[in-house]
Amino acid sequence: VGGVTIKLSETVVASFDCRDVTTEEEETDGSIEFDVKVTNNAGDRLIFECLASDGVQIDGIAYYRHSVSEDDKDIFDGPKFDELDPRLQSAFYSFLLERGVDPELCALINMMATEKEQTEYVHWLESVNAFVDGEIPE
Repeated sequence: VGGVTIKLSETVVASFDCRDVTTEEEETDGSIEFDVKVTNNAGDRLIFECLASDGVQIDGIAYYRHSVSEDDKDIFDGPKFDELDPRLQSAFYSFLLERGVDPELCALINMMATEKEQTEYVHWLESVNAFVDGEIPE
């Protein structure tokens, strides 16, 4: 229900769920979790787990060969991003930046998630009101 996909190019897709807005218990910066999937010509994929705030923050990177499902729980998801060599971290940030994953995309994700969450909240209020009034919500 809450999923949103943004196609940046033929090989780069960013996706998030408006329900991924972090709560105060989890984090206080209001970052939104999103994934970036980069696919090569052979169908292999790099999936970046990111946070959108004022800019992009990479939390993790997984690699999947074309023949492997992203749902396969036996696949090694890669090391913790913050434990990688700083030069490699920088190279991954540059890799994403070259593909349009930048602060402007983060601002768009934040705006879209806020709007989508607000829309769902209004729908919920209308449904609850209709229920309380004895009507059948759509």
